[in-house]
Amino acid sequence: MNSLTLVFSDINGTLIDFDTYAYDGSFKAVQQLKAAGIPLILCSSNNKAEIQPLREAFGLHEPFIVENGSAIYNADGTLLWQGALRKKIQSAIQSIREETGLVFETFADIAPERIRQETNRPDASAELALQHQHSELVVTRFDDKDFQLLRIACQRHGYDAVRGKQYINITAPGVNKGSAIRRMVKYYLDQGKTISTIGIGDNVNDISMFKVVDRAFLVQLSRGRGWAAMDVDKLTRIPCEGPAGFSQMVEMLFGD
Repeated sequence: MNSLTLVFSDINGTLIDFDTYAYDGSFKAVQQLKAAGIPLILCSSNNKAEIQPLREAFGLHEPFIVENGSAIYNADGTLLWQGALRKKIQSAIQSIREETGLVFETFADIAPERIRQETNRPDASAELALQHQHSELVVTRFDDKDFQLLRIACQRHGYDAVRGKQYINITAPGVNKGSAIRRMVKYYLDQGKTISTIGIGDNVNDISMFKVVDRAFLVQLSRGRGWAAMDVDKLTRIPCEGPAGFSQMVEMLFGD
């Protein structure tokens, strides 16, 4: 098959419920994609250790994008591409603390119990959340002034600081979901495929994804908060949250 549609999906708040981490509402839709031969490529802020159990639960056998585009893994779990190593970022963070006087905590400084309390994750999931390999997460809440100070300091050291759904992500420069998707599209084009792309997510860290795909779908935020504010062309807003919104997107695809 030379023509191929790729579906790139955010995880938390899109494929799985943001609060309960349940995915029963999207499981059938994922199986529909698989039956139609449409690859579902997970594209998330989650790390490899968090994503692997979900891939197994859904029976997914495609490459996947981790840590907001900081790395891409092959279907067999081997590394396909990476922007940076977490250990090098952690070294830079120590220098940034000394240079700026900012006092802040990262995932490297906290225990799984803290993650469990802040995100309502199950204990095992909280352990996995700390296993980033290609980025670092700042858990301290910064006002705009201190965030700009952190961002500029990160740039001096060759890294980017970007606000995520809950935490600040420190990554290699230019890394985001959109740049990773471009790499994935090239990966398939190099196999002689003609590619069309679909992206689905729920929040502002998905904007870079929406800007590079052919069709973009935005589900509503959890807890009745409606759609995240964003100005993106060719964006279809789905009036459902999380897995229900993902399932509606799949229904729309097969209804075309």
